[in-house]
Amino acid sequence: MPNLCELYLSNNQLGVKDDVDWRWLLSAQISQKLKLLDISGNQLKYLPKPIWKLQKLVTLKLDNNLLDRLPTTLGRMSSLRHLTMTQNRLTSLPCGLLQCRLEYIDLSENQLDAQETTPEPCKSTPWEFYIGSLVDITSKVVLKNKFYYAPNIIPWTLVEFLDNANMCVCGAPVVNNRFYMNKEFQLRDYFHVVVFNSNRKNTVTFQCYFCSHKCLNR
Repeated sequence: MPNLCELYLSNNQLGVKDDVDWRWLLSAQISQKLKLLDISGNQLKYLPKPIWKLQKLVTLKLDNNLLDRLPTTLGRMSSLRHLTMTQNRLTSLPCGLLQCRLEYIDLSENQLDAQETTPEPCKSTPWEFYIGSLVDITSKVVLKNKFYYAPNIIPWTLVEFLDNANMCVCGAPVVNNRFYMNKEFQLRDYFHVVVFNSNRKNTVTFQCYFCSHKCLNR
């Protein structure tokens, strides 16, 4: 299906099995063309981190599932503009989402204001951010420059490692998950149209990762 641009799979049972095989969706043929994906009402408990490979995707509908978290890699979806996630179990959002230039986001009927969050201090020294293995350093270069990679080019373990990378609040890749904290942000400071069950402060908790001591102290 090399010319598939819109895919509607709502109200099926894709998430009934805990181990969902997403390879059919993330194949090169589909990922290069798909602009709309509707997987609402499928009892999904998670999304695959490699979902970022849908680089042409403009609209993503995730309503009425069982999602309690989102992959941080959503921030790598540069074309994403419309995101709906109503009726899920989300208590926080990945900080990488702030890198998306969303025009519309709907978070109604989640648990984002279930409790107030106090930022937990993340203790570290500047030097700790620059210590890393050769794999860590190389991975940052690959991700920062958006080099293409696939299992037929590098070992599958490295593909998985790169796919699991998080994003800093500044948009830089983070391969070391040691430095993170929960912080609250005003969604309307980042996105054009926001729909969600408003709490007192109109803020949402984000799980944030950091690439440097400077970003940590922003």
